[in-house]
This record gives sequence, structure tokens and C-alpha cells, in this order.
Amino acid sequence: MAAALALLATVAVLSWPRASPAAERVWVALEAPYAGQVHEGPLGLVEVRGRAGLGSRARHDVVIAFDRSGSTLLASGIDVDRDGETGLAGAEVERYLRRRGPRPPELDSQALSSDAGDSIRAAQAAAARRLLDLLDLDSTRVGLVAFDHQAGVIAPLGSSRDVLREGLDHVERSGTTRAGGTDFRQAIQLALRLLRSPADASSPAHRRCILLLSDGQPTHPPPDERAQEEARRAAGEAAAAGVRIFAYALGPEAGEHQEIFRYMADRSGGRMVRVAEPGEIAVLLSQIDLSGIADVVVENGTLGEPGRAVRVFRDGSFDAFVRLAPGENRLRVVARAGAGAPAIEEVSVVYAPRPARDAAERTRVDALLESLKARTRAIELRQELERAHAARRPDTDKQLDLDLAK
Repeated sequence: MAAALALLATVAVLSWPRASPAAERVWVALEAPYAGQVHEGPLGLVEVRGRAGLGSRARHDVVIAFDRSGSTLLASGIDVDRDGETGLAGAEVERYLRRRGPRPPELDSQALSSDAGDSIRAAQAAAARRLLDLLDLDSTRVGLVAFDHQAGVIAPLGSSRDVLREGLDHVERSGTTRAGGTDFRQAIQLALRLLRSPADASSPAHRRCILLLSDGQPTHPPPDERAQEEARRAAGEAAAAGVRIFAYALGPEAGEHQEIFRYMADRSGGRMVRVAEPGEIAVLLSQIDLSGIADVVVENGTLGEPGRAVRVFRDGSFDAFVRLAPGENRLRVVARAGAGAPAIEEVSVVYAPRPARDAAERTRVDALLESLKARTRAIELRQELERAHAARRPDTDKQLDLDLAK
């Protein structure tokens, strides 16, 4: 079972070559349980938590920058909200098109969205929600920026999960329906201001990146040539600050102008990701890998049993439940990255079984078992979604390994 659950960490994250992988040592650090811990109670089950990665033990700062221009109201091409229908032409989009002027020939009725839950904007928000589920916000700080011809902070760096989700709801609901241009420069510069907060200026303890999502090209400040030049200049500022840009080009228009996406990514040491069907971003963004870790195995060596509900997050954080035998238990965690030597951490935990003392303790035991069930269900659902995506886009999956660990 552990092998199947650990697949969560590696599905659709394949093999672009990394820079000198053998030169970067794999490390693993356990946060719980501690050595010699005595686990006393009616349930022989303990949670194992920790972090793993390559190279330095830096934590991560990530700013996600969303395009909220009017074109993101168009259909994403998939059923983002999973209601069984894919949106077609709707009043909100029609208002946008009327204000913009004559309808471009490529925007026929099948390209528009009557279901706001299936729009490109909704797909971007869904993508970020899935990514948040795969990050440990204790070790990875996340901020949100939204932009059209202007950029604004939706959630400051280091926001709580609730604040980030509220920000994503705001991105999905709001934004312009008028043609005002798309300003990559402002989006990058505002993200840099979040990442360069005074308390963290020149701090080596955080690896920083910007995930920029857009379905178009920079058009503001006009003309387009100036907008692109300003985007290039902003990418240079990111490079100088040691911040990498991972540029996601969503849909046909962005694909036609992918050179600017590629330039921003290459200039800053990041990656450009071409997303032919905009709705696929809902899965592709969550495949990003901040740690470079391919697999984490948790086991109880005393029992010879694998851990249960093993979760390996995109930032290298992991957790699992492990069953304990009465007495001393040797717990073992193995982290791997590619073909190099794995990192191994072991700890001994003593289990002293006894009956539940009272109703409150029995309630805590029930809650722990429910947590185990819920984690297992969530892992299985995510694997189902990723398998369905792989079945739809096999060629895309074979090309993607979004490794931010370099």
C-alpha cells in the first residue's frame, strides 16, 4: 500500500535532466516523533513528520501571479468544477466581448464560457488550490498576486491557508471584463516586493520563485513592443534578486507568443511551461516539484510494516501514520532523489499500551482514526484525478518535470 500511496509524490513528474544531481546530497530530517519518545495509550499508532530535499535545507517562498484580464473569462476547455458540463457562451463573457469591440474570429461560441466555474480564471484558482494541498505552509510561504493592466496583492507572503483560499475565491469572482491590457512587468515587480520583505532581505534560508500564469502576452504599457521589453526588464530584476520565474503559457494566444514566457523563465533560471489546453493548468501546476525528492518511504522496521497514508508534499515535507508494537519500535525514513544515494533517518519509539482513561481520550482516538481515513481517501482521489489527466494528455505528461530544486 505504501508504494501506491508514495506514487502521489512522483506521478507525472518525469525526467528532464537536473543540474549535477550527483553533486547535491539528499537529506532528510524528522520532526516527529523524537528519539526515545514513549507513546502511551489505547492506540498503537503514531504520526511521523519531517522534511527532505536536495542540497541546502532552505525553505521555500512562492508567489503565484494570476492573469485576471477579460480573456480569462473564456472557457478553459475542461469541466473545472466537475459539475458534468463544460461552459459555453455566457452573459458575462458577452459583455466583455461587446466592450472590447468586434469579436475575434477565433472566439466562436464554443470557445466561450457560460459556466464561470469552467473559465480559465476558475482553472487558475483550482490549480492553486490543488498546489496548496501539496505544500506544508509551515515550511513554504505562499503569496498571491493578480494582474491585468494593473497588479494587486491578493494575499501577502506567509498567509494562512484560510487567507490564501479566500484570496483564490476573490481572484475567481473578480477582475476586469474590459480590455485594458496585460502587464507582466507589474505582476513580476509586485511579486518581487512580496519576496523581498525587509525581514528576509538577502536571507539565504529561503529559495524564492514566482509562478506566473497567463493566457495572453504582455500588452501594457502600450505598444506591445514596449510591454514585452518591460517584461524582459522585470525578469532581469528577478534574476538579479535570485528569484526564478516559472512561466505558464495557457492556451493558443500565449502559445503564439511563448518566446516572452521562455525569455522570462530562462533569464531568471526558471522554466517555461506550455499549456495547450488552458484547463490543464488545474493539474499541471500541482505537479511542480520544489524539493527534487522522488520518493519517501516510511516504515516500522520492528514490525516490517510500511507506513499508512504516506503523503509527500511538493516542498519535500512528508507525513505518515505508523502502527506500533508494544515495547521498542525502530522507525525508518528513506528519502530518494534519482539514482543517487538515499538519505536515511531512524528513530526508536516505545509504545506502552493501556486502556482509554476516559471518554475524552476515546474521542481523541476516534478522531485520529478518522484523520487516517480522510488522508487515505484524499490521496486516492488525487491519484484518480492525475490518472484521468494522464489518460487525456499522455504526450504532455511525458515531457514534464517541473523541478525547482536546482
